[in-house]
Amino acid sequence: MRGNLLKIEKQPLDNHQIKLTVEVESKQLEASKRRAARKLSRQAKIPGFRPGKAPYEVVVRHFGEEAVLEEALDMLVDEIYPKVLDEAEIKPGAPGILESVESVDPPRFIFTVPLEPEVDLGDYRAVRVPYDYRAPGDEEVEKSLEDLRRMYATTKTVERPIQEGDFVLLSIQVEKAKTKEGEEALIAENDNFAVYVAPEEKEKEDEWPFKGFARQLIGLKPEEEKTLSYTYPKDHSAEELRGQKVRIAIKVKAVRGVETPPLDDEFARMIGAENLDDLRQRVRTNLENEARARYDDEYTSIALEKIKAGATIKYPPQLVEHEMEHMMEDIRERLAAQNMELETYLKMREMDEKTFLEEEVKPAAIQRLEEGLLLETLARAENIQVTPAELEQAVQQTLNALQEDPNVDLQSIARGGRKARQEFSNAIITQTASQLLLHHTLKRVRQIASGEVDEEQTKAGTGEEEASEEKKPAPKKSKKKAASPKSAKGKSSQKKTTSGKEQEKA
Repeated sequence: MRGNLLKIEKQPLDNHQIKLTVEVESKQLEASKRRAARKLSRQAKIPGFRPGKAPYEVVVRHFGEEAVLEEALDMLVDEIYPKVLDEAEIKPGAPGILESVESVDPPRFIFTVPLEPEVDLGDYRAVRVPYDYRAPGDEEVEKSLEDLRRMYATTKTVERPIQEGDFVLLSIQVEKAKTKEGEEALIAENDNFAVYVAPEEKEKEDEWPFKGFARQLIGLKPEEEKTLSYTYPKDHSAEELRGQKVRIAIKVKAVRGVETPPLDDEFARMIGAENLDDLRQRVRTNLENEARARYDDEYTSIALEKIKAGATIKYPPQLVEHEMEHMMEDIRERLAAQNMELETYLKMREMDEKTFLEEEVKPAAIQRLEEGLLLETLARAENIQVTPAELEQAVQQTLNALQEDPNVDLQSIARGGRKARQEFSNAIITQTASQLLLHHTLKRVRQIASGEVDEEQTKAGTGEEEASEEKKPAPKKSKKKAASPKSAKGKSSQKKTTSGKEQEKA
C-alpha cells in the first residue's frame, strides 16, 4: 500500500457512526484483479494449466469478468480498510459495513463505520446521595430466631381444635349451589386433602378452593364437619368457575400440631452456636450483613442513575444489537435449564418474539450497555485497579468453590490436556478480575455519592489512557452479508454497483 493514495471524505451521522467515501487509484484495482485471477485459478481446474498458473486472460474467459471483479473488490477492500481507518483517525466501536461500490473507474467505496463509544462523566464527583442505612433492630432478630425454631419444628397428631400453624387432613367436596336440569353438580372432591393453616399475611393468592379457605377451619375439631358457601369472582382465572356459587362440604380427618423447640442454650448448641447469646449475635450479624448488602445495592443504583443523568453517553446502534444477542443467549440458557424453549415461554406469555425483543429485551440491553460503559469509564477515571495479591486470593476462593460444585467436573478439565487447562485458567482469572474491578468501582460510586472520597485524590490513571491511545486498529477480515457472491457483483461496464460487505475487527 506504500505510495498508493487514498481520497477520504468523512460525514458524521446522527447515530454515532461515520460515513466514509473512499476513492483509490485505478492501478490498485488492476493489481487486485491480477491477484484475484491467480486465487480463482488455484481454486478450480482450468484445462491445460496447473493450479494458479493460468494467464490472466484465460482466467477471465473461464470464470467471467464479473467473477474476477467481484473477487478483486473483496481483496481490495480487505487491503485498504485498515489504512482507511488509520488515515481517517477513526477508532471503530463495531464492525464497519461496505454499503456500496459507487464506481469501479476510479474505484470508489462507501463505508459506514460505527464509532467507539464516548462517555463524558460530567461533574460526577459533585453527585451526593444521603447514606441513611439503619441496622435491623431487636424485633427483626427475634423474628429470625422464631423462623429458626420453625425450621427445626416437628409435628404430631393432636385432638384439640385447629389453630393457626396446624396441618390438617380433610375430606372435601365442592358442588355447584344451583344446577340446571341434567347438569352435574359436583365440581371436585378429594378424600385426603392436606391443608396448612398459614398466618393471614402469608395466605397465597392461588389457595384452593379459594384464598382464605384454610383459616375457615380454625376452631374445628377432628371428625367435625362443616359446609361453606362461596361465590367465585367474575374475573377468576378458571373460566368455568367465574361467578359460580358453590357449596363446600368438609370433614376434618386429622390435625397435626407443630411443636417448636424451646429457644434456649440447648437449641443454640444444636445448630452450631455456643449458647443462646452467641446464636442471637450470629443472627444479628447475618441480618446486618444482608440488610447492608440490600441497602448498598439500592443506594448504588440511585447514585449511578444520578451520575448517569449528568453524563453524556454515545454509542452506535450495533452495540445495542450485540447486547441484545447476549441477553437472548442468557434467556435461552436459563429456559433450557428449566426444560423450556423460548417459543413455549413466549406462548405462555401470549407474546411474539418481535414484541418481546422491542418491549423487554431492548430497553434492558440499553440500560445494561450504558451502565457498563459508565462503570468502565468511572474505573479509568478513578484509576481503580486490582492488585495481584487480591486477584490470587479471589481466584483460589473461586477454585475452592468449584471443587464443591457437583456441576463442575474439574477432573475432566485436568484430563483435557495442557490447552484445555490453560483456557480454563485464563477464563477463571479473567472473570474473577472483572468481578473484583466491578466490586471496587461500585464501592467507589458509594464513596463518591456519600462524600467519603477525598476531593484532592487523583482522579485519572493517565498512564493507562495514554497507552490505550497509542494502539492502532488492526486490519479487518472481510465477511459476506446475506447476499450471494453473484448478487453482490456489478457489471464491469457499469459505473455503479452495490455490495453488502461487513468488515470485521481483528
